[in-house]
Amino acid sequence: MVSSLSQQLSKLTSDTTNSLNLKAQKAAHAKSLIWEAKDAAFQDFDTIYAVCYEGFQELCLLDPRFAAFGRTIFSEHSKTQDRDQMTAEENNDLDRVLNDFLELVGARLLLTPALKAVEWTVRRFRVHEFNVTSVILMFLPYHTTNIFLVLLSILPEDVPSALKFLHPYIRSLTNPPRHAIVHAATNDIRFFATLNHHVIKISEVGHEYHGLLSFWAGVATEAVARMLDHARSGRERLEKTREQDVVMRILPTLSQGLSMKRVPELRVGCYMIVTVLASRSFLSDTLSMSLMEAVVSCWTQETITPGIICLAVLAQTREKAALSPALMKALINMDNLVPQLVLLREKLRVDKLALSLVRGLLEQTEDMNASLNLSILREILDATLLTSPQERTSLGLIFSAVRDADIRFGESESNSAFAAYADLLGYLLSSESLKESVHAASRATNIDMDSLEIRFRRSLRPALENKIEGEDIAMDRLGSIADDPEQLFEAALMEIPASTVDEVSFLATTKSHVYASLLQTFILAVAAGKSEIYEHLPILRRVHAFDEPLYFSFFVCVWCGPYPSSVRSSALRIITKYFNTIGEPLKDVQALLPFILVALADPELKVRQEASELAATLNNCYKKIAKSRKKCDDDSLWAKEELYGPLNSTKTLVWLPSLKDVASILEFVIVKNLEECILSGAHICRVIENCLRKSTQEVAEEKPMIVHIKTAVRTALFLSLSSHAFNCSIYLVKIKILKLLNRIDRVGDIYRTDTLLPLLVSWADLSEEEVQACCSAETLKEEEVDSEMVGILSPNRKDGLLALQKILADPRVSTRVSLVKALFKRLRKMWSRMRNENQTETALFLLDTAMAQTDTGTESDIVQSDANELIRHISLSTEILRAFLDRLLDLSRQNHEPPMKKRRISHAGEGNPKMTGTNDLESTLQRATFILEIVEASHPQHHQSLLGILFQVLGEMQSFKARIGSDLAYMQTLILSSLLAIVDTSRGARPAPLDQASVRVDILVDCIRSTNNTPVQNTALLIAASLAEITPDLVLHSIMPLFTFMSSTLLRNNDDYSVHVVDTAIDLIIPPLVGSLRRQKRDPVLGSSELLLSFVAAFEHMPPNRRRRLFIKLVETLGPADFMFALLAMLADRYSHDSKVVDFAVELSLHFDPEVQLESASKYFELVQDLLAPEQFISKRLLSHDRIDEKSNGQIACSLLVLLQRLLANETLVSGVRRCLKLDDTRAARILEVFSKFLAKVVKVANDSWKDSKISVLLGAVLSRLLNLLSTTDFLKCLEEMLSSADATLSRKLLQAFDSRVGIEQNTQATTISAILGFLPTLSRFVTESEDIGLRHLAVTCINRVSEKYGRRNIDAVRKAAEIISGASCLGHEKRRLKIIGLITLADMTEVLQSEIIPILPEAIARALQHMEESLEQSSFHANLHVAALTFVAALLKNVPWMVSGQLVDRILLLSHRSAESNIANQSDMADEVHGNRSQTLKLLALRVDAKAGLLAVERTWRHATNAGPKALIEQLFFFDRVLAKQPKATIVSNSQLISKIVPMALDTRRLGFIEEIDTIEATVHDVIIRLIYKMNDANFRPMFEHIMGWALAVSQSHPEDRVLKLINLFNFLQTLFDSLRSLVTSYASYILDVVVDVLSEKTSTTENSKTLWIATARMLRVSFEHDQDEFWQSPAHFDKVAPILLSQLERTEPLPAVDEIIPAITQLAVAADSAEHRKEINAAIMKYMRSNDAQVRLTAIKCEISLTARLGEEWLELLPEMLPFISELQEDDDELVERETMKWIVKIEAILGESLNSMLQ
Repeated sequence: MVSSLSQQLSKLTSDTTNSLNLKAQKAAHAKSLIWEAKDAAFQDFDTIYAVCYEGFQELCLLDPRFAAFGRTIFSEHSKTQDRDQMTAEENNDLDRVLNDFLELVGARLLLTPALKAVEWTVRRFRVHEFNVTSVILMFLPYHTTNIFLVLLSILPEDVPSALKFLHPYIRSLTNPPRHAIVHAATNDIRFFATLNHHVIKISEVGHEYHGLLSFWAGVATEAVARMLDHARSGRERLEKTREQDVVMRILPTLSQGLSMKRVPELRVGCYMIVTVLASRSFLSDTLSMSLMEAVVSCWTQETITPGIICLAVLAQTREKAALSPALMKALINMDNLVPQLVLLREKLRVDKLALSLVRGLLEQTEDMNASLNLSILREILDATLLTSPQERTSLGLIFSAVRDADIRFGESESNSAFAAYADLLGYLLSSESLKESVHAASRATNIDMDSLEIRFRRSLRPALENKIEGEDIAMDRLGSIADDPEQLFEAALMEIPASTVDEVSFLATTKSHVYASLLQTFILAVAAGKSEIYEHLPILRRVHAFDEPLYFSFFVCVWCGPYPSSVRSSALRIITKYFNTIGEPLKDVQALLPFILVALADPELKVRQEASELAATLNNCYKKIAKSRKKCDDDSLWAKEELYGPLNSTKTLVWLPSLKDVASILEFVIVKNLEECILSGAHICRVIENCLRKSTQEVAEEKPMIVHIKTAVRTALFLSLSSHAFNCSIYLVKIKILKLLNRIDRVGDIYRTDTLLPLLVSWADLSEEEVQACCSAETLKEEEVDSEMVGILSPNRKDGLLALQKILADPRVSTRVSLVKALFKRLRKMWSRMRNENQTETALFLLDTAMAQTDTGTESDIVQSDANELIRHISLSTEILRAFLDRLLDLSRQNHEPPMKKRRISHAGEGNPKMTGTNDLESTLQRATFILEIVEASHPQHHQSLLGILFQVLGEMQSFKARIGSDLAYMQTLILSSLLAIVDTSRGARPAPLDQASVRVDILVDCIRSTNNTPVQNTALLIAASLAEITPDLVLHSIMPLFTFMSSTLLRNNDDYSVHVVDTAIDLIIPPLVGSLRRQKRDPVLGSSELLLSFVAAFEHMPPNRRRRLFIKLVETLGPADFMFALLAMLADRYSHDSKVVDFAVELSLHFDPEVQLESASKYFELVQDLLAPEQFISKRLLSHDRIDEKSNGQIACSLLVLLQRLLANETLVSGVRRCLKLDDTRAARILEVFSKFLAKVVKVANDSWKDSKISVLLGAVLSRLLNLLSTTDFLKCLEEMLSSADATLSRKLLQAFDSRVGIEQNTQATTISAILGFLPTLSRFVTESEDIGLRHLAVTCINRVSEKYGRRNIDAVRKAAEIISGASCLGHEKRRLKIIGLITLADMTEVLQSEIIPILPEAIARALQHMEESLEQSSFHANLHVAALTFVAALLKNVPWMVSGQLVDRILLLSHRSAESNIANQSDMADEVHGNRSQTLKLLALRVDAKAGLLAVERTWRHATNAGPKALIEQLFFFDRVLAKQPKATIVSNSQLISKIVPMALDTRRLGFIEEIDTIEATVHDVIIRLIYKMNDANFRPMFEHIMGWALAVSQSHPEDRVLKLINLFNFLQTLFDSLRSLVTSYASYILDVVVDVLSEKTSTTENSKTLWIATARMLRVSFEHDQDEFWQSPAHFDKVAPILLSQLERTEPLPAVDEIIPAITQLAVAADSAEHRKEINAAIMKYMRSNDAQVRLTAIKCEISLTARLGEEWLELLPEMLPFISELQEDDDELVERETMKWIVKIEAILGESLNSMLQ
């Protein structure tokens, strides 16, 4: 045996595995996410499971998918699962389940239930060790939160290499920043791949969540960008290789992510990565196309926008513009494709994608989808998504496709693709924005527009398609012109009649019967080149061209019609040729001028060129005839009476007065600008505008387009054009002329309305169907026609305005939406130029229109809604607004005027009955609201004169709302907003421009008080506040009602605007109020009490975040020195039971200077004085209390004093006052003066006798707090002076103040400390001299406080005080409270004085122990006194332990025994405190006394402890253990004999009779002895063991039962010994062999003690066998002695539990006796009992064999041949239980051998 048992145990521990390392297991068990490690370490799995399962159940309620885990990792069985004991396969299965759970719970990780559930996986399955990667990836999206720090704290040091970037953050326990994660993803391929795989896996199983996907998208995108940046170094070839590596690294993730249609956020993240790849690396066209197809393959409505962005970026990087069919199909099927691109254009380039779309749309256009594709193409061109070169490229592609359209689709109008191309080409040619690009593209592709027009059978260039009856025939036959135009022309010519029946002019308003045939033939003639033949047709009567208008009118209709440009230009060419042929016209053809102007404005260049030729030709002709004829007479005018037919319309034409005028207009207006007109069709409009608008002076001042034209001529020209516009039947001509005339403002305003107003009226009279028919016939836009028609109106022509009103008032106009829009647009444009009276009249009309009721649908509301919109957006003058408000007053009066008396109100229309109908009332309210909205929106601050009428309206509203029972909040808000704007504007002006007579404060106050609407209240208060500043005399008499109202409403609101309102009210109302009170020589505080009370009443309803700022502002505005005390008093009085209000009041006071705080506190106390006086004056009025009884006033005073002492106790005030007092200036003098007066008041009140003790206590506290404002030195001086003359009551208050002051004193200056210690004699004097026990007790408390804090600075002073306390004045006094405080004070002084206290200890210790005994007396036990005495003894043991020895130790132990079993320890409320103090005292006693003295005391007092009771015995054992624990090995050895005496006494527990506590006592004894043995070696312990054996085997003749009890104690101890020291003490079993044999050999006794001894013996033997590693029991000497007697116990089945106790012992013996012979002997003995006559013995023997077979296996089955006969016999046993157990044995044997026993048993 080794020299020391401890060394052997250390070696045994070092040889064990980690699973036996309890410290490591405890540390691992303490790893927790939600508990502190110190708490988690002591939790069992049942506790953890209960908490975590609760969280799991809540998770299941949130998401049913968690329920599946309730059968696995959250089942009851999971509590017993240990991963260290599981196989690899089982762990793998568990890992899969845990990973699934972690993936699902990640989305809710910040929820408490989720954390609880994850906690179970950490604590039970240690996922932070076995599943580190999954856990970290689950927590990584929350890397900035505290929970991630907790995770880092429980992670193992060795994390997977893919996550090695976390090492520094695990060591430092700091959150990893985002850039660190991005850096790791950039540079660590393993982490990047792990993160990507994690995200894809979670998304595949449907466990994704926003936090994870957004985190991954951001990190992955930035990481890929950095990878690509890092790749850009070195040679170009190397760069490309690196870039390709990066691309290939991310492509698998992109492929999987983009294929997940149901995970839109993942797809968006992939889009981001693709965008980075496209913008920062080179992607081949093939790869980029594949990516683009992947982007659109599974996109949804949620991902379309980011997908389009991705496509745009990819398209910008591609060299080829072509898109695949799949990609094109996806884009075409997308809704709002082009609008999406337009929105994105502001952020990135989309031009290449748009160009690719154009190319794809043209390439993939088929018959079925042509319209859709080309409409998308048109949208792209309209949206200008392409650059100029790209636009030209696109147009070139379009023209090429158009040119081949007939080849691809066939020339059939029924073919949708062919028709769609025709529409597209027509759109391109008419587009102004694409004009230049279209011309460039057409030139580049050599497109012949005329041929295209013929091929597509329509006019493609801008022109009006004439759809009059019959023309469709002509247009239908155009398709075959290209085949044989001459033949067709000849056929058509044959159908033309020789003359007309009644045709006079084709411009006539009546319909022509031959025009369609003539037109058709003319088009064929142009196509066949036979126009010369056509112009000489007899039906046209060319020879009579100047006599009748038929000839010229036909060609005018053609060039003004919607026909191909070649046709129109041919018509012009024919007329030009005609005039060239005749040389000099026979008549004045000025009637052609308007039509020539229309032709010059044509969008086609060819038409404008021909029109220019015609104008030049006419100019030459007029030069000739002007010389011969200067004046036009009626006979010389061509078509004077028949141009527009024989009706009166032609007769109203206005003609230019002379040929010279016509010639000058032709020459100087038209011909002079022909070159510019040819270039631009819009130029002629500018020319005519300049001609008609410019005066002579203006023409002279600038470089003119024209020469001067006389005013009369300009007027005549204007009127002539106007008459043609009015009379012409072709609306295209009307519109073109109106475009010229409507731009003229001067002469136009004068004459346009006169001449053209009937045209507008007639146009307005048309129905919508008629208008659509007209526009459709000439392919006009209705909006364009309406716009030009309403341009006729002039701003200041009343007839025009009246006509406008008439049109809008006509119900039929509601169907003419476009016309209505145009009229209102024109009215808005004219508004600024209208005179005031016209504006007012029109505004009233608009108001009536907007307020008109409609009974029809939405169409009838168009006029009303447009009038509503217009009137809201035009500038309204003051006069107009006043007229509106007058109209509002009329409405209000009409609807609440009572019915006239003596009238039958049932008759409709009689009298003015009160409106009671719901519809009428609703209508009135709507009209009133509309008017008020207009006024409010018209910037009323600029209309000061509206103030009076607005107050009138407000008054009417108050009356009206009272009648109808509605608040009308919105209407009131509108009125008040207008009033506020006017008043606020007047506030800054001096003098204020307000008419004070118009101000009605009474209406304003009534409005505030009669509504519950917050905006109304806010606005009205702001008005009142502003008026208080402007006209205070009008407002101040209504102030108090306003603030009373505010307290119940406005102050409770938490919105910013309410805060602004209250601030404004305080700023503007309160200063004038206070000034007014002062001027009237009234007390401002009393005068404002109602105002203050309103704020205090609202305090509890105010939002907490607003209170402080609002009250500070109130006090600052009022004046803190005068008003703060009153506000604080009101708060304390009203909210006396709310501690939060007290805190708020203190915080409010601290906002101000110390001087103000102290002065306010002084005034506050004056209020308390007044309250406590017999008659109250200020307090009764200020606090609004009418109580007169003393009790009520006392309660109020208590509430006020509670706040006052809190105010004075605040450290900020204390430090501020002290700081000010250090300064030698006027401020310090002022503070000292206030303080002196304040102190005098408090002392005066405190000296009075109060029936209410609470008031007295609070006055003392106030006095203490007040004195605390002084420095310590000044405080002590003041205290000495006051104590000299104070009575007991005041003295107690002063000493309490002193105690409190010393407790909080932080000053360490020597003078301060010296002054405090110098106060000890005064305190000692109170202890010895005062008759007041309370005062004496308080003095001792103060002494304790001083000595504890500063006693070491003056030991002598403290010792003198200690002598007084230990004497008869305190410790020897009969009052128990003085004894208690004395003992506690002496305990504290002992720590201060140390050895200096020795002189007083004899007396003090004696009295302390005496008081301890006194506290334990049954008649007068007192726990506090007992605790105090224990505290004093503990202090002695701690500081002067050498003073406690010998008999004193015995006495302390004896008293502790009594204490443990006394009522103090068992029944007192302080039982825990008593026990704690006693345990601490015994612990100190054991540690401080000498070892031998302590052991001797244990020996001497042991019998007393056992007699006292079990608790006393346990504490005795505790003391014994503590004495041994502190001693070294040498001391233990030197005192071994004494210890050997005590140990048997400790083991002898069963003879004490403590039946209920015996198990606890025995366990305690065994623990103490085992810890003792650890400090001994074999040489020391063996003698002690022999002594123990001698004690146990000693037999008493008088008490034979004692031997049994001693052996029970012995064997129980040996069981613990063998189990603790194992094989090291197995040899000690030799001492007990004989005793064991004797015990087991004894006959069975029926006593309980004998049975207990038998069980203890069996268990002791089993433990000894179990830990035998030195072959002790294999020795024949030992085996032969114990085996037979042990085996013989198998037949002692009753009443002993042989199966439970003997069989395990025999089994362990067979294991320990590792010998074939020994085992054969054991087997033979057992088989003998298998043939016993007793079935129970046979059954026990079989069970023993089963146990041996299971434990030893094949080693035991070597004896099977000997067992087989017995087994065969037992199979047929008479007892059923025996047979059943035999079968179990057979099954066990077969399982071990792997073969059946049937053949052996036969």
